[in-house]
Amino acid sequence: MKKSKDSVKTPLTIINTIKRKFFKFEPYYDPVPFVLQFDKSKHKNGLTSEWNSPAFCNPPYSKASFFVEKAWKEYKKGVKSVLLVKNDVLSTQKFTKVKDDCRLLFFNHRIKFEGYNGGARFTSVMILFGYGNAGTFDVFEY
Repeated sequence: MKKSKDSVKTPLTIINTIKRKFFKFEPYYDPVPFVLQFDKSKHKNGLTSEWNSPAFCNPPYSKASFFVEKAWKEYKKGVKSVLLVKNDVLSTQKFTKVKDDCRLLFFNHRIKFEGYNGGARFTSVMILFGYGNAGTFDVFEY
């Protein structure tokens, strides 16, 4: 498996927990499906396309704050979404703009992503738009 420092596949245990706790049905929309090679003829650009609800997004780390802002804009149109991002997104100006409209779920350990040995070198957070009370935070257990 090709490893990328910018994009990693979400562990299935996390996806299954999200489905059970938030989506309650299939399918969910993923504006950034994990692919090793982006093909414009097959894949949509999650930053420019309309999202469907519910949406799950594990964006490329180099563009995470842009996807947080996009999820917020989609939320304003009625789209519920869950984003998996690095904690450092919380210190961006784009997050500061949307912070009052989302709920945060922190991980109490580092995630182990497929194809990597051990836990990630960074901490992660789930940003939820349309699920639970905005402006609150808790721990994401899976």
